[in-house]
Amino acid sequence: MTIFLMIILLILLEAFVLFNIKTGKKNAKKIFVLLSFTQLFIISAFRGVNIGVDTKTYISYFYNIRFIDFTNLKNIPLEKGYVLLNYFLHFFSHSGMILLIVVSFITIGLIMAFIYKHSQIIWLSVYLFITLMYFYSSMNIMRQYLAISILLFGITYVRKQKFIPFLVTVILASLFHFTSIVFIIVYLFPRIKFNYKNIIFTFVLGIGIFFFLEPILFFLIKTFPQYSGYISYFESNKIGSILNFLMIFIVFMFSLIFLKRKKINISVDNNGNFGISNENVNEGAAIYTSEDKLLIYIILTAVIISLLSIRMSILGRVTDYFSIFLIIYIPNFIMKIKYGKLRSLVVLAIMLSSMLYNLIIFLYKPEWYGVTPYSFW
Repeated sequence: MTIFLMIILLILLEAFVLFNIKTGKKNAKKIFVLLSFTQLFIISAFRGVNIGVDTKTYISYFYNIRFIDFTNLKNIPLEKGYVLLNYFLHFFSHSGMILLIVVSFITIGLIMAFIYKHSQIIWLSVYLFITLMYFYSSMNIMRQYLAISILLFGITYVRKQKFIPFLVTVILASLFHFTSIVFIIVYLFPRIKFNYKNIIFTFVLGIGIFFFLEPILFFLIKTFPQYSGYISYFESNKIGSILNFLMIFIVFMFSLIFLKRKKINISVDNNGNFGISNENVNEGAAIYTSEDKLLIYIILTAVIISLLSIRMSILGRVTDYFSIFLIIYIPNFIMKIKYGKLRSLVVLAIMLSSMLYNLIIFLYKPEWYGVTPYSFW
C-alpha cells in the first residue's frame, strides 16, 4: 500500500507546483497529465504476476496462446480482439511483461487523455481515479478496463450524436470484453428529456428490477448458457457491493440536491462566517449544460447497476463502465460552486472521503483487488 500512497502524494505535490507557477494553464495541464500517466503506467506495466487478482490468469493465457495455431484461436474462451492482441504480441516478445506493458499503455493512456479533454479539475480527476479504486481495478480486470478506456474515447461521439463512429467504438471495445456492449444505451441519453421526474422514475424502475433480478438473470443465463458460471456470484460479496453503491449514490444525490436548479447566494459576515441561501432560477435559465445532463444520466445508470450488484456482485464490474465517469463528474460539478472558499471545502471533503474509502478497502478487504503488498515483475 505504501507505493500507492507515495504515488498519490507525488501527484498532489506535482499538481501544487505545476498549477501555482507561471507555466501557462494549458502547458501545466499537459505536463501534469504526462507525469501522471508515466507514474501510473510504470506501476501498472511492470507489476509482478501476483499483483491483481486476475493477472496470473491473463499471463497464463498469454503463454499458452504462443503454442496454439492461428486457426484454433477461435477455441479460446476469451473475446477475439484480446486473443489476437496476445497472439500478435508474441511476434515481439514471449515474456508476459509485454502484455502488461501494452495493455497498461493503452488503458492508462486513453484514460489520461479522457481526463485531459473533459475534466475541469484535472489533478482531482487523477486523484479520484486512484482513490476510488479504478486504477487498482485496471490491474485486475485488464480486459474490461481496456474496453472501458476505448469507450471513454468514444464519449465525444455521443455528445455530437454521431452514431456510426460511436457504434464502431462500442464494437471495438466489445472485442476485448463483450459486456461493454451495454454502453450502447448511453447514445440515447442526450435524447431523453432532462427533468427530475425522469430521474426519479428511472431510479424507482431500478428498485423494481432489484426485487425481480433473480428470475431475470436466470432467464438470461438460460438464453446465454456460456455465462452460466456467473451464477456463483449471486448474493456474493454483498459488503463490497453495498459500499460501492453507497459511494456512487451519495455523490449523485449530493450533486443533484446541491445544484438543483437554484442559484446559490452566499453572504459573509464581518467574522468571516458565511451563510448559504437558495434563490429560484428563472424558468428559462439553464444551470446544466448538455454535457452535464449526459453525465447525470450516466451516473444514474451507475447508481442503478450498483444497486442491482448488491443482489449479484458480478454486476459491479458492469457498473464500472458508467461509474468511472465520476472522475470527471465530481470535479466538473464542483466547478459550478462559484464561491471559492466553499468550493475549496467541498474539494477537501471529497479528497478526505475518497481517501478514507480507499484506505478502508485496503486495510480490511485487500483481497478484493489483490494489489497489496505490491511487487515489481
